[in-house]
Amino acid sequence: MSLFVKKIMKKDDFEAAVPETARYQAWTAPGAAGGTDAGGSDWGRAAPPLESAAPYYSIDDAIELMRQLPQDNTELVVRVVKITLQSLKIDIGSIIKDAERKQNEIQARVSVLRKEIDDLDREIKTRKAEIAALDAGQKEATLVKDRLSMAEKGSVGQPAVTMSLPA
Repeated sequence: MSLFVKKIMKKDDFEAAVPETARYQAWTAPGAAGGTDAGGSDWGRAAPPLESAAPYYSIDDAIELMRQLPQDNTELVVRVVKITLQSLKIDIGSIIKDAERKQNEIQARVSVLRKEIDDLDREIKTRKAEIAALDAGQKEATLVKDRLSMAEKGSVGQPAVTMSLPA
């Protein structure tokens, strides 16, 4: 007697295992009448045929693709990519428009960041000037405190030492 039994499924076994409604159910958009199962999910339904709509291909997809391709023979790589995208019915013009959109977004963000950096540079200069003024005040307060401490300790009977305060 064998521990493992190998069963070969026949076509009839498969058809009996899959309900009739699941085998011939057409795909519909989610939310459309009959587009979801009892649980509200459209899982298990066949996807629409590729001919119905061109797939969306963004500039980010194109960038990722180009990163993975050889950088040696640019002309050949570009021709192959163009032919491949066209065979998939992907509009290269839409990718170029998406690239322009992305460039504009990047340019706008860079402008905002540069303005923020300029504002921060001005704030840094202001704070450095404030620190310099506070340092000068600290030195002057320390000098006066030290002189007053000397006077309080009774060094009155000793010859006068002339010290000048910074102006």
